[in-house]
Amino acid sequence: MTRILGPRDESRYFWREGEESESSLAALAAAPFALPGDRKQYLQDRNANVSHVKLTVRFDLDNKQVIGLAELTLSPIIDGVHRVELDSVDTAVNSVKLDGQGLDFAVTGKRLIVELPRQFDAGNDFTLAVDYVATPQRGIYFTGPDDGYPDKPVQIWTQGQDTDNHHWFPCIDEPKGRLTSEIIATVPADWTAVSNGRLVGESEDGGERTFHWLQDKPHATYLITLAAGKLSRVVLQDQDPVIDFYCEPGREEDGRRAFGNTPAMIKLYEELFGEPYPWDKYTQVAVQDFIFGGMENTSATTQTDLTLHDERAHLDFSSDFLVSHEAVHQWFGDLLTCREWAHGWLNEGFATYFEAVWNQHHLGEDEYLYEILMMSRGYQSERYQRPIVQRTYNRPVDIFDRHLYEKGGLVLHMLRRELGDKLFFKTVRHYVQKHKGTNVLTVDLQRAVEEVTGRNLDWFFDQWVFSSGHPNFKVSYSWDEDTKLATVNVRQSQNAAFRANVDVAFETSEGRQVFRAKLTEKEHALTYVLKDRPKMVQFDPGYSVVKSLDFTKSKDLLIYQLENDSDVVGRVEAAQGLAKQTSPDAIEALKKAVNGDTFWGVQVTAARALGDIRTEAARDALIESAGVEHPKARRGVAEALGNFKDERAADALSDLIRDDPSYYVASTAAASLGKTKADKAYGVLLGALDRDSHMEAIRAGALSGLAELRTTDRSDEAREVASGWSEYGRPQRAREAAVAALGRLSDEKDDRSVEHLVDLLDDRWYRVRLYAVGALQRLKAPAAIPALQRLVDRELDGRIIRSAREAIKGIREGKSAPDDVNKLRDDLSKLEDENRGLKERLEKLEQGLDRVGGSNGAGATTNQPAEAKAEAAKK
Repeated sequence: MTRILGPRDESRYFWREGEESESSLAALAAAPFALPGDRKQYLQDRNANVSHVKLTVRFDLDNKQVIGLAELTLSPIIDGVHRVELDSVDTAVNSVKLDGQGLDFAVTGKRLIVELPRQFDAGNDFTLAVDYVATPQRGIYFTGPDDGYPDKPVQIWTQGQDTDNHHWFPCIDEPKGRLTSEIIATVPADWTAVSNGRLVGESEDGGERTFHWLQDKPHATYLITLAAGKLSRVVLQDQDPVIDFYCEPGREEDGRRAFGNTPAMIKLYEELFGEPYPWDKYTQVAVQDFIFGGMENTSATTQTDLTLHDERAHLDFSSDFLVSHEAVHQWFGDLLTCREWAHGWLNEGFATYFEAVWNQHHLGEDEYLYEILMMSRGYQSERYQRPIVQRTYNRPVDIFDRHLYEKGGLVLHMLRRELGDKLFFKTVRHYVQKHKGTNVLTVDLQRAVEEVTGRNLDWFFDQWVFSSGHPNFKVSYSWDEDTKLATVNVRQSQNAAFRANVDVAFETSEGRQVFRAKLTEKEHALTYVLKDRPKMVQFDPGYSVVKSLDFTKSKDLLIYQLENDSDVVGRVEAAQGLAKQTSPDAIEALKKAVNGDTFWGVQVTAARALGDIRTEAARDALIESAGVEHPKARRGVAEALGNFKDERAADALSDLIRDDPSYYVASTAAASLGKTKADKAYGVLLGALDRDSHMEAIRAGALSGLAELRTTDRSDEAREVASGWSEYGRPQRAREAAVAALGRLSDEKDDRSVEHLVDLLDDRWYRVRLYAVGALQRLKAPAAIPALQRLVDRELDGRIIRSAREAIKGIREGKSAPDDVNKLRDDLSKLEDENRGLKERLEKLEQGLDRVGGSNGAGATTNQPAEAKAEAAKK
C-alpha cells in the first residue's frame, strides 16, 4: 500500500497527510508514538481457518449496498469445533446455511457467530453459505456524481488493507492465514469488473453483465479485491504474465505514461528475487477518489487515478515510484505476507526499498543514493521515534508511517551495505524461496541472513528494527602537518551508542584512500597517516548508515568536494555546508553547481543553499540560474527565491509562474512568491488560481503562497479566498490546500475560521477532514476539542482518528510544535538576515581594502595583516 502521491522527488517525503511538512526539530519536540488509550495488539484466537471464499455479488447503486452470497470453506484447527466466529460489520445477515440446512446465528458487535449442527474435527472441512446485504462504510466504496461533482463517473472499488474487507463480506480479517478466492460479480452491461486471478467466465443477460474471477493460489484476506465501472483496458504485455491496466475511457495515453514501465519492473524483480512473477496476470486499475496512493491486491493492484498524467506533467512527474512499490508487493506482501501488522515492515519496507532499486536500475546510481538520502530525511522528519516492530497502537493504520515505510526500507539498504551486493541478494532469494506462500515474522528474515552468510546480525536487527532512533554523529577533522596525521573525532550525542561500520575516505595527491571504522562507543578518535594534507575528507561516503550528521568543514574542503566528489551524497552535503558561507567564492561554487552539476538533486541542494545564504549576491546567482534546464532544478531555484523579500526575487518568481512549462515549477514559484511578501504577490497568486494543472499543483502552490501573506495587509483577503476554495465542489486537491492555508492564515481567536474548520470535520471527502484536523491543531483552538472528540468517536478512517487524537492532546497541552518551530524559524531568520548583511558588508569592505592597499606594480596582490587593513580603512 502506498500512502501518498506527489511529484516524484524529495518533496513527497516532507508532505504529510493532514498537516504541513515539519522538520526533525519538530519531531524531537513531539510526544511519544503511543497515545492515551493505546494498547498492545495481538492476533485473535481461532478454532478454524478459512481456506476458500466464493463471493456472488450484485449491487444496489442507489442505496450503495452489496447484495451477496458468501460461501466460506472452513478448516478446523482443533477437534470438536461446534461454533465459528467471523468478522462482520455493516451487514444484515438473512441466513446461514450448511449443506442447505439453515443454522442458528447471531450478529453481535463486529462478529457473526454461527452455531454448527454438529462438531467438526481437524481435517473435516465444511462450507457455510451466508446470504447477506451489506451497507458498508468501509472496505468497498461507491463513487459517482453528486451536487458538488456532477460529472464524476460511477465506480465501485474495494480497499481491504488493513482490516476492512469484513465491512462487505464476512471473513476472518487478519493478515495471518491464506485462502483461495473467487468473485462472481454482476454489474451493468456497459461496465467491466476486475478482480484477483484469472477470468474464468463472462456472460451477459439483458442489461447486466457477470464476471467470474478465480484466484486459485492462496493469498491473504485483505488482498481480495473488486473494481468495476466503465473502464478501458490497455495491454502492455500479452505474453505470460499478461500485464495490462484499466482506466477511464479517454485517458489511455495518460495511463501509458503512468504504467508503461511495468513490464520492465516485473522483469527486474523476477531476476532480483529469484522467483518468477507468482500470479496469473498483473493488472492495475486506476479509480476515482481512491483513499491511498495504491494497493497491491494480488494480481490486481488498485491505483489512484491521480497518477494518470499528461505530457506537461511528465516533464517532472513520474508514477514509477508508485508502480514499482505495488509491483514489489506482488512478492513481498502477497507471496510472503507479514503474519501480523506489527511486522508490517516486511511488506512495506521491502516495497519502499525496491522502489529505490528500480531507480538504480533504470536511472542510475545517483538516483538510488539520492532516494536513500531522501528516505532518511523523510523518516527523520517523523513526529516521534518508535521501534519498527510496534505492538502498541489503537488501529493498525497507526503504524503505517515513516518507520514502517522509509525506515523499513533503509534497514534493507543498510543490510545490503553490511553484507555486500552478492550476499544481500542471495539472502533475499533464499528468504523468498524458503517462505513463499507463507506468513513471515522479522525473525524469518534474520535467520535467512544467518543461513546464507553465517553471520549473526542480532545486534543489527535489535538496534534498527526492535529499538527506536538512530545515531546522531558530531564529527570533526584535524590535520597535523608535522606528523602527516589526519584525526577524525566521532561523537554520538543520543542516549545509547549505536554500533556501525562506517567508511572514512580521504583524497590526497596519491588518490582516494578508504578506511573502515568500527564504531561501538559514544566517542572515537580515528587517526590515519597520509602522504599529504587531504583535499577531501568524507565520513560515511555513500550513506551506508542512517544518521544525523554534524560535520563542519572548511570552505576550501567544501568547495573542492562539491566540484569533485563522485558520490552524490557527498556533493549534497558539501552544498549544505556551503550554505553557512557568504563569501563570493562559496556563492560562485554553488551557482556553478546549480547550473552545471550532472545530477538534479545536487542542483536543488545548491539552490537551496544559495537561498539560505540570503545575500544580494546569492539572490542574483539564483535569478541568473532560473532558466536551468532540468525542471526539478528550476523548482529548487524557485523554492530558494522565496527567502528573499524584494522585488527582484518577486519578478523572477512571477515570470516562472507565468511562463515555465512545468506545472510543478509554477507551483513552487507560487508558494515562494507569497514568502517574498511583495506587493504584487496577492494579484499574481489570485490569477494563478484560475489555472488547471495536474493534481491541482498550481492552485495548491498559489494557496500556499497566499497563506504566507498572513503578516501583510492582504491577510484578510487571502483568508476569504482560502475559505472560498475550501468549499465542497471545488477540485479536491485545491480544497485540501485551501484548508491548510486557512490554518496558517487564522488564529484561535478567529471564531469564524475556527467554526468553518469545525464544519469541515463533517466533510464528505476524508482528506479535507484530515486537513481540517491539522489546521485546528495548528490554531490551538480549545473550542474545537468537543468537535474533534466527536470525530474520534464516529470516524471510521484510522488516519483521521489518529490525527484527531493527536490534535486533542496537543491543544490540551497548550502547544503546537509546528507553530513553535515556525516562530523559532522566523526569529532565527531575522537574526540570520542581519548577520549575513553584516558579513556581506565586511567582505565587500575587505575586498575594497585589498584592491586599494594590496596591489603591486605588476598587478599581483599580497596578503595584508589585519592591522594594515584597519589602517587602510581609517584612510
